[in-house]
Amino acid sequence: MPEELRRVRSQAKTIASTLLLAAGAVGLVLAIVNYDWLLADAASWEGRRSAGRGLVAPGAVLFCAFVAFYGGYLLVTSSHSWERVATGTRLRKLTAQQLRLAPHDATVVLERFRSGDPRLYLPLPVGKGSVACGLWIAKADGVAYGTVSARVGKDWQPLPIAVLRENAFVALREVPLDGFKNPATPAAVKGFLDPFLRD
Repeated sequence: MPEELRRVRSQAKTIASTLLLAAGAVGLVLAIVNYDWLLADAASWEGRRSAGRGLVAPGAVLFCAFVAFYGGYLLVTSSHSWERVATGTRLRKLTAQQLRLAPHDATVVLERFRSGDPRLYLPLPVGKGSVACGLWIAKADGVAYGTVSARVGKDWQPLPIAVLRENAFVALREVPLDGFKNPATPAAVKGFLDPFLRD
């Protein structure tokens, strides 16, 4: 939905990832330059610490290399956010799950999201399967989005995005962050109940 949503770089995530990458890179250089010193220092360990002295120098190098790699990975893959084109409001991810469903069930999940009724889409059947979904909210704008993808071979095929407004937005806002694996709460379904319904 390019007219509705755009992907932008998050300044906070970019700074955090860059700092992690830089710290790992500096640590890696220091560990390599001081490798002999680390070996000599570890060789002097006695007692319980002596068992790990052969791992100190290579461990320091590997740890720093991992930190640098992870920082670079986050910088490339996770330093962006989604925002609404009309207002610039950033979307907050409520949940992103793989569902224990077959690919042909993806359209069913999408239609349940489109209904907006949490009694229909909750609980999410979380587990290893061939359908993935996400729920995102732009709280200040009173709108939320449901995304559904189906696995096709080794790739994921996204379906059209479900836009949730009014009662559907209010209901989703009422779902606790740890509540997507549970049935809908009374607070979440309140806007979908018939006020004239009697037991």
